[in-house]
Amino acid sequence: MVAAGALVCAPAAPVLAQATELTAKTTAARLVEVGSWRFTTRATDRKGKPLCSEVWRFAADGSGTVESGAERLTRRWRTEPVTGGNGLLVTQSLDSNGAPDCTGTASDPADFPKPESGFVLIFFNDGSAYTCAAPPAAANPDNTLSEARVVADADCWGRLEPLPRG
Repeated sequence: MVAAGALVCAPAAPVLAQATELTAKTTAARLVEVGSWRFTTRATDRKGKPLCSEVWRFAADGSGTVESGAERLTRRWRTEPVTGGNGLLVTQSLDSNGAPDCTGTASDPADFPKPESGFVLIFFNDGSAYTCAAPPAAANPDNTLSEARVVADADCWGRLEPLPRG
């Protein structure tokens, strides 16, 4: 039984063209198939509006872009397997136009490229996904690592939703 406030990092039920079992490979295919996604922070202002909203684009060659406020980022991305999970999305921001992002903060283009960072995407039946810190492996009573991974709700900071084509 999973305690309240936790999400089990396991494949979701099939949705539309979504694969029955999400792996690093099928997660990558899903990101490319949709192409453009709206990212919103789970943190909200007093009116319930997300503190930040961005558009993330994923291309089959591993390139991508982010539109955040007036900032435009070029990224490289890939997925990696995670035992017992959907896969890790690893991204690296390669360059920025230096304009303010959705929070009003401007990046110095001289600070790019940035180091790689990774997080887990937990997909839901509606095709959207939470962006979450990668869960650690749990230890079994015999000190072996468990296949099951549990992500705490507090470790999920954003949501990706497919944008309509067109």
